[in-house]
Amino acid sequence: MNSYFTDFESTTKFDWIARIRAILQNSNGQAISFDKLKKRIIKEYRQAKPDSDKSTKELTIELENKLAKAPFITRLGNDIYYLYYFKNEKINSY
Repeated sequence: MNSYFTDFESTTKFDWIARIRAILQNSNGQAISFDKLKKRIIKEYRQAKPDSDKSTKELTIELENKLAKAPFITRLGNDIYYLYYFKNEKINSY
């Protein structure tokens, strides 16, 4: 029974965007350095997929690709700035 759960966890998909968003939301609007974000994401990835044979370099490249595609992130130097656009919010014009 225990091996079933281990097998299930290793086949689940790691939701990069949701994990990145959660980390940035917990930063209370502050910028997070890329190294700190990388360390936290890789730690969460390894916990979610302990049987993965991906190297840290491969995971770093994957993270950079996900950050480039995420619509709510702007990269400022080595810092990650969280930008979130609310679709239902109307812009008031004067």
